[in-house]
Amino acid sequence: MHLLIEMGDKIEKKGRFFRRSNKDSKWIEVKKSVWRRDRSDKILKILTVKELLLLKKHSDKRLLKILDVSHVFPVSLYPSLTYDLDNLVLLNRWSHNNLDNMRCPLTGEPIDQETREEWWKRLIGSETFVKLQEKIYTN
Repeated sequence: MHLLIEMGDKIEKKGRFFRRSNKDSKWIEVKKSVWRRDRSDKILKILTVKELLLLKKHSDKRLLKILDVSHVFPVSLYPSLTYDLDNLVLLNRWSHNNLDNMRCPLTGEPIDQETREEWWKRLIGSETFVKLQEKIYTN
């Protein structure tokens, strides 16, 4: 399982993907902190029964088993938030990929920016989301 998790540590830069270095001790420690804090897929903790059934119906079951430490605000746009624990959450690969690509984390259907932000607010809390926005605007 550890190998699969490491595969999710990629950042997008200029249209290409680069793996975050496994030699980055700060990143390794931050990932461990997220795992200790979240312990399991965060989205499963916030879904209603109806939403959970939608996720199970539409998702790639293999990707539900892979957990990524996911950035709420992408590193490619906000590098100052790379190691910010408030900007990180443990998500299954299916939901993570969909949110990163403006798709519903349950069904994979396209969503708009407002809907995407609502998902992130549910996942990390509205107060934390606003706090991250303030960090962005003050940097």
